[in-house]
Amino acid sequence: MKKLIAMLSLALCSSAQAAPVSLWVTYTGFQDSLSGSFDADANHVLHFTADDRDGDGTYSLPEVLGFSFGAIAVGPELCDTQTNYRMYSCLSSFSYQPGGTVEFTARRYEDPRVSDGFFANVVGGAYYAVSGGINQYPWHYEHRWTPATQVTISPVPEPAAFGMLAGGLALVAGALRRRAANTSAQG
Repeated sequence: MKKLIAMLSLALCSSAQAAPVSLWVTYTGFQDSLSGSFDADANHVLHFTADDRDGDGTYSLPEVLGFSFGAIAVGPELCDTQTNYRMYSCLSSFSYQPGGTVEFTARRYEDPRVSDGFFANVVGGAYYAVSGGINQYPWHYEHRWTPATQVTISPVPEPAAFGMLAGGLALVAGALRRRAANTSAQG
């Protein structure tokens, strides 16, 4: 029985490590390129899910399963201009090594003949520009990263982590129950 529990525990641990990682990266504080002022409260959130398929400890473009930043969202297709070349989002570069910064380039395009027109482009660590038109009235804004831009990376717990926690708590509870039963039987 102990061998079975040990084997199941090891299996849970190995499957949890092989699971895709999902992270939320919050960037706070940007320079508004139109006004030139620094907005300490401006923030943008990057969310990505990636699977380290080659096991090298880093995540590259082919390993991205999903990506979103502001008005740009892609996944599992990273760029599909063939299906609808008039409205699309593309993730054209991506790199992340845990403990480092996320490097990425993405864009979203909507042809003005289909909608009012919309364009968003982001280069991680450099700028996020969005422009469009509403009823033929153009608008634009651009936020630029600065050395004062704060970065917070938060992991989203994976289901396998909850399974490992539940399994570990069950093992601890069983061990405590057995120890209590042995103590009362000896006493």
